[in-house]
Amino acid sequence: MFGLTVEKLLLVVLLAALVFGPHRLPEAARALAQFLRRARGAIEEGRDRVIAETGLRQEDWRELDPRQYDPRRIVREALTAPDVPAVAAAADPATSAPIRWRIEGTSAHPRRVRVRETQPSSEGDV
Repeated sequence: MFGLTVEKLLLVVLLAALVFGPHRLPEAARALAQFLRRARGAIEEGRDRVIAETGLRQEDWRELDPRQYDPRRIVREALTAPDVPAVAAAADPATSAPIRWRIEGTSAHPRRVRVRETQPSSEGDV
């Protein structure tokens, strides 16, 4: 946690011994422990107050996490979604042509555009 290793903790203890001296070090350790207990109590009291006032538990906060609205994920899901099947109209051959999608725009703002394929006519038009 916080990248603290045994070596770093020993260095902190050594520096505290040098700064406070051997006579005041136990008193400073007691004051630090008391401060940490009060801080932990204040955090728990604040958490309980938020739960009491909003009615939201910690599990409910996950639904409100803004990281779930990552635009890269939303675009990726939209682009990898299966294409909508083309519905052919029986009476009108112009609307029964298959529908294809083309990606336009920049990579930062892609969008899908419907492209209707035209079938070549019998008169030789391509």
